[in-house]
Amino acid sequence: MQVSATEEKIVEVTIPTRAVKAELAKGLIVYPRLSAPAFVEAGGTFKLVISQPATVEKVVIDDGYGHSYECSVEAISDTLYTVRVPSDAVKGVYDLIVFLSDKVVGEPHAVYVGKSSDYNEMLIVHISDRHFGVVNANGRAAANYDLAVAVIALGLPANTIVIDTGDVADTANGYEYMQSLDVDLLLNKPLIGVPGNHDHVAGSKLYTVYRGPFNYTLSIFNLYRIVGIDSGSEGYISDDQAEWARRILESSQEPVTILLFHHPHFTHLYGEEPTVFKASTADELYEILVSNKPDSTYTYIYSSWLANNESLKTLIEGIMANKAKLILVLSGHIHMDSYALVERPDGSKIQYIVTTSTGGSVRTYRNDYHGFRIIKVTADGGLEIYGDGKPWELHASFSTENTTVAYVTGKNAVAMLFTLGNSNVAKLMEKTVLAVHVPEEFEGKTVKALLKGLDRVELRCTPLGCVAYGIADTPPKVGYTYKLVLYTTEDLEPPSITVKRVTPKSPTIGRQVSITFTVSDDSWGVAKVLVTLQYDGKKVELLPSKTGDVYRVVLQKLNTTKAVVTITAIDASGKESSKTITIEYQAPQPVGEQPAQQPTEQPKEEITQSQPAENMTETKPAESAEEQPSQLVEQPVEEQPAETPPTATTPTTPTTQPSPEASGPSTMVIVLVAVAVAVGAAIFLLAVRRS
Repeated sequence: MQVSATEEKIVEVTIPTRAVKAELAKGLIVYPRLSAPAFVEAGGTFKLVISQPATVEKVVIDDGYGHSYECSVEAISDTLYTVRVPSDAVKGVYDLIVFLSDKVVGEPHAVYVGKSSDYNEMLIVHISDRHFGVVNANGRAAANYDLAVAVIALGLPANTIVIDTGDVADTANGYEYMQSLDVDLLLNKPLIGVPGNHDHVAGSKLYTVYRGPFNYTLSIFNLYRIVGIDSGSEGYISDDQAEWARRILESSQEPVTILLFHHPHFTHLYGEEPTVFKASTADELYEILVSNKPDSTYTYIYSSWLANNESLKTLIEGIMANKAKLILVLSGHIHMDSYALVERPDGSKIQYIVTTSTGGSVRTYRNDYHGFRIIKVTADGGLEIYGDGKPWELHASFSTENTTVAYVTGKNAVAMLFTLGNSNVAKLMEKTVLAVHVPEEFEGKTVKALLKGLDRVELRCTPLGCVAYGIADTPPKVGYTYKLVLYTTEDLEPPSITVKRVTPKSPTIGRQVSITFTVSDDSWGVAKVLVTLQYDGKKVELLPSKTGDVYRVVLQKLNTTKAVVTITAIDASGKESSKTITIEYQAPQPVGEQPAQQPTEQPKEEITQSQPAENMTETKPAESAEEQPSQLVEQPVEEQPAETPPTATTPTTPTTQPSPEASGPSTMVIVLVAVAVAVGAAIFLLAVRRS
């Protein structure tokens, strides 16, 4: 039955118990990997590479939908094996499960079984600079932007792959990479990626543990040659990397080549018309790249590449020697869109595409936004680029600023709420799909699923875990909030809000005020926290920072005598609570007078609770180990010259304003006395020295 946009329904779902449980391989499997999967036909083979000698007893591929196949394995060495997929294997994305003598390990989404006709036409979701671990100036976590794009990708056609051009983690720690897996393991499409400079912070190699190899090549059914190159922490490649890439590019026979590296070649190029060059030789392309842009001191190429000119020349030789009809070069790093086209004498084209930041910081002072592109390529070299603007415009990518998602894990429920805010994206989607990780404690139980705007639930369960998908066979309706909740117990109570402190208790006019409060929900979990400020007839939304279940908002200096702050918490079932705090500002004391005794009571509070709110537009609260001040408007990234990367290319952490220091006549007197004493002491010492 098709569910209308106003209906909710509850269905029962039986969660199977996994007969075999596998642990994440975490680098033990070198290839294939999540970010470098094997594309293989049924009955075909792929190479299995492990990082250390081990006894491989069995290899299984499992798509999670009841199709699990034991593969034949031939040992070439104690770390290299040839794996043959059964000829009756069905099409789909598979987890790779390897049975060793002492344990069972798995690599998620590491194998795609299909055939070339699956990708005669291929959609690419190009994401970059996801920066898991960052909280943006608008209070929204990078992980939340990344999750929004993942939900969109779930609803795109089956011939879609996701390509990530680096800076997955902001500071390259294990927690950030686990965040990335929490998002990417919800996908039902292959993912391909390379690291960025942030994935090398402090020499970290955790990208290879959680994601995949730094450098690799693979073929998608002899149609698309993928070459992933790590441009490192400094933005250039070694001679060995360049030689390796050149050999692959010169010898590959696929009609389309897709080259991936984080730091772009052509950079910061946008305008009303595309930037087009003609190059017949590698030397000509090199000279174009290293030349200055018109009326500029900046080169066309991102300058970090010039740290090793020889490796750059070698790579360009490989690109120009490649026989493909279309060469697609995808990059990121600069947190903005850029585009250039190079035409070769034989009519083939090299398309250089840079996509804005998916999760990291953006230049809000010129209305940049978080986003992604969708690129359609065909095996005969055709190309179409989709976004909110033309490919060569400053704002070309699809914006995700108005697309919201909440992922909520409660005591006895897990939920996702999703609202699409971009009508241009909706035109390319075939379905609406929400997804949640099934808690391990749900296994072997019959639980309930609440579906809003969705038709049915499908489970994907492999030895690595289970994911539940809520699906509607129609594209999402823009502005409507879809909901998927798996739960074991009904949610009967709304969230609880407790104000911990208001500092200062009785502020003077023009003084900053900090409010700290907690929000908890003992059932389905908190989906959203809203804070509004009302004063002098104005109403402003505040953006709270969050650490665990503790929130903090800062009221900037107000020239008013009274302000009302309302905190509203909404749980995953839609129930809400609110608390109102009235703050009365005192007139400042004249200089020289002692301040009146401050009252000890807290500002007045009012508590209200209500039943489920309809048509919420949820955003997962920002998660950070460090508090941020709430902000009336998003603070701009510090302006830089138009052709330099944004500040987010260095590790980013939330910024916290210090608490206002004590002020008043008594403090001023103390300071003046201290200054007088210091001056007197200095005069005395000078007199002693002269004597």
